Amino acid sequence: MLFVFASILLLSNSIVAQERSITLANEMKWIPMVKEMGDKGPVFSVVFGNLADIGKPIGVMVKIPAGTASPLHTHSSSYWAVMIEGNESAYVGDVKNAKPIPPGSTWFEPGKNPHCNKCFEGKDCLFFVYYEKGMDMQLLEEMKH
Repeated sequence: MLFVFASILLLSNSIVAQERSITLANEMKWIPMVKEMGDKGPVFSVVFGNLADIGKPIGVMVKIPAGTASPLHTHSSSYWAVMIEGNESAYVGDVKNAKPIPPGSTWFEPGKNPHCNKCFEGKDCLFFVYYEKGMDMQLLEEMKH
């Protein structure tokens, strides 16, 4: 898994070397991905990059509470993800078709591809996501309330 993470970081020639920095898990700042769901839905914390820099790489940690699914959505950028804790699924259509992505697994989601993310019961999900061209999230009209 460490090799995969290192490989993802090497994909970007836009990441500039900085001084060493450590952020402990209890110091991370979590931001809701879906305003209406607040911290009861998916939340993220920036590892590197800047949300305002659309078109530039960004890496984030994502947490989804156990038993929770995101609304159907897309991202402008493709992304690569590494599952750390819990069992998550990226799927389209019926949630019954969702297949678990266990810890240590990776997946790729093409930009503009509609999908949902579900964290299965039992343990909250935590995964790292590398967006090659900035992070955004567009809820699809039929899922907005």
